[in-house]
Amino acid sequence: LFYLVLRANRRAIEALKKSGHSYSVARSFQLQENVAVLTILKKSGTPLLPCIVPAFLFFQIFAFVPQNSGYDTLRHVSVALYDLWLAITFTILVLCLPYFEPKIVNNLSCNVIRRGMRGNAVGDAPKDNRPRQVTIAYFDLLAQHWENPV
Repeated sequence: LFYLVLRANRRAIEALKKSGHSYSVARSFQLQENVAVLTILKKSGTPLLPCIVPAFLFFQIFAFVPQNSGYDTLRHVSVALYDLWLAITFTILVLCLPYFEPKIVNNLSCNVIRRGMRGNAVGDAPKDNRPRQVTIAYFDLLAQHWENPV
């Protein structure tokens, strides 16, 4: 299903590019976001497979060892190791995401810089008094993004 959804999203993006009369900013950005997330998952899923396999083994021990068979301690330890291993896998995934998708580091840096620039101000960033220039810049960036998709 993963590859079918990814392929369907990419085809929808190509169809939007070809048909100029029914352009929807919301739909195009949603499709781009879907493709970006699925691409990150595709890049990070295969290398993390060895991290995921032990969790399934711990669960299998818990599921197939019958209760009250004298091996309850083994069952409880396997459940504890399953929970611990899921936490370890999540930590490894979070630490490896910047490696799989460098844009995450760039966006994080921008957020840190923005917070530093705003200081202790409350509310949104100040509005720009040049809406036409901001709009033109926005659509120029959108065109660049269409030329170099994720």
